[in-house]
Amino acid sequence: STPLGGNEVKFRQPYTQQWDLDIQRELPKNVIADVGYYASKGTHLLAPLDVNQPLPGAYAAVYGPGTINSGNENLINPLRPYIGYAGIDLYEPIFSSNYHSLQASLQKRFTADSLITINYTWSKNLTNLPFDPNFTVVHDSHDLASEYAPSRFDQRHVFNADFVYQLPFLREQHGLAGHTLGGWEVSGIVSVNSGHYLDPTISDGSDQIGRA
Repeated sequence: STPLGGNEVKFRQPYTQQWDLDIQRELPKNVIADVGYYASKGTHLLAPLDVNQPLPGAYAAVYGPGTINSGNENLINPLRPYIGYAGIDLYEPIFSSNYHSLQASLQKRFTADSLITINYTWSKNLTNLPFDPNFTVVHDSHDLASEYAPSRFDQRHVFNADFVYQLPFLREQHGLAGHTLGGWEVSGIVSVNSGHYLDPTISDGSDQIGRA
């Protein structure tokens, strides 16, 4: 069987929309609070779609249960919509994505040179775009709704904090000792994030399994 590929003739331009609402307020004791809602939506995103996939379950219905791999291509081919060809990957502008997040931060300033900042983001990123849109086709081209899931970039919780503390001794920096030992600062960053979602794969025959 011969592999083919191409682009959708009824092409539509992919685009992304973004919107946000942010509120910032100064609180007592030199504390600044910031809370915002940030979102985006991707429309007509591009990825390959195998238009020559057999219907799900067709192989088992005809031949019974069994493992599908590269050696089964002669058995798979009669089940395809276009017999005589392997996968036909068309780049289709039919995929979408959406992102929503709550972003909050607090900043406390102690002196002109000493402060601490705390940031937290809760977000959710969903899409039906394949894990790697340049190389991966969807598992079931007949049911894109089943592909809708957390994206490879989805990271629900992101927390980070940073601080700058000016050491209190020899701040005036008089003389050699002052210029040498004074004016030093200590700073640091702390980050704690939840992990990304994993996309299950099969290393042996995964291409044929996904297409069949």
